[in-house]
Amino acid sequence: EKHKMGGDCLNYGCVPSKALIAADEAAQAVRDSGKFGVNGHEPAIDFGKVNAHVHGVIGAIAPNDSVERFEKLGVRVIQAAGRFASPKILLAGDHAIEARRFVVSTGSAAFVPPIPGLEATPYLTNETIFDLDRRPDHLIVIGGGPIGLELAQAHRRLVAPVSGLVLARLAPIALLPEQHHAPSPGCAGTLVSSTRQTNSSNSMPRCRARKTSAMPPSAILRMSR
Repeated sequence: EKHKMGGDCLNYGCVPSKALIAADEAAQAVRDSGKFGVNGHEPAIDFGKVNAHVHGVIGAIAPNDSVERFEKLGVRVIQAAGRFASPKILLAGDHAIEARRFVVSTGSAAFVPPIPGLEATPYLTNETIFDLDRRPDHLIVIGGGPIGLELAQAHRRLVAPVSGLVLARLAPIALLPEQHHAPSPGCAGTLVSSTRQTNSSNSMPRCRARKTSAMPPSAILRMSR
């Protein structure tokens, strides 16, 4: 392992995203509590504490994926990048490992699209989005897959203005908020694409298409498909 133990799931994927979703669901539950006769209202969001919650969950699970735990289980953990010297020899650090079969599970990396001007613009990926400790003034999510949409909805419920940009031929959903929070458990806003679609299983709202002006972001999140 050349980087962090636990890989994508613990550090950049399942664990932090679901911890963030738990926070956004808590905020939405406060908004929706009026239907139960409870004083539903707009909750106060402390983005720094939300970030601390996310990293606290990561820290609580990390020992299960630690070097120490695997070494106690009899696994030799080599913290270095690996490369093949031959079909049967793998080099990692000062080690040369010979075997008939190797399992290569390298995880994934975010794809940065060749958008003109993007390289000169500060942007986020799934590897850096969970380091935000303050609410972005405007988050633009490029990509309409499930991960991009769940992060868009999570930040919207945590009162961050969010726009989602997707190709209509792939998944015509893009959301541009027009108010501080959405009454539905999703993102109030406007479709940037030319069509509309809703996913009822995830309670995503239906938004009408219309033309929109330029959207100056404070943060851009790129999610690969």
